[in-house]
Amino acid sequence: MFKSNGNKKWFGNILVLIVLVVIIWCPVVVEAVAKEQNGGDILNKMLSLQVPFIENQGQIKDENVKYYARTFCGTVFVLKDGNLVYSFPKFKKGKRAEGWIIKETFVGSSISTVQGESSSITEVNYFKGKDHSKWKTNVSTYEFVSLGEVYNGIDLRLKAQGDNAEKLFRVKPNANLETIKVKVEGAKSIKVNEEEELEVETGVGVVKF
Repeated sequence: MFKSNGNKKWFGNILVLIVLVVIIWCPVVVEAVAKEQNGGDILNKMLSLQVPFIENQGQIKDENVKYYARTFCGTVFVLKDGNLVYSFPKFKKGKRAEGWIIKETFVGSSISTVQGESSSITEVNYFKGKDHSKWKTNVSTYEFVSLGEVYNGIDLRLKAQGDNAEKLFRVKPNANLETIKVKVEGAKSIKVNEEEELEVETGVGVVKF
């Protein structure tokens, strides 16, 4: 679902930006988490918090992963080529079981830079195993990840919150919105519902864009 903010009119040569927000969320997983919590109000506040993107400094074995954010709906991985991978957990008797993965590719895009922006106050440390040389301390975290100009006149930033991940497209005057095309892989089926949201069926439930 696209949400438009800002002035929609063009004023000659004055630069006007339109921010388009695409939100991906997974109500099935959130409901499962909610059942594990006795305080709905507390959960709602937690889901509204911004989640930082963590830089991969070797703690994630896949070298293609440059940044990732852990939300209540699962983990969003930002790859070095700008593609996005969403890993959704499956809950079984109060525990996480094998989940589901879907991948997003920006068709026809030109992505040369994947860079963290706005350093987060969150500090992340990894102490796994007994080998101190493999421990990671003060891992960099960011409020946003920028993919730069993905299409002519259109750049993209990523943001994550407790229960969703957002793609924020900044569209410059005269840029063609129709160039924005996203390929989704890993879905059982895809359809547009009555609210004009894109519903992606997965093995752990329906994910809405």
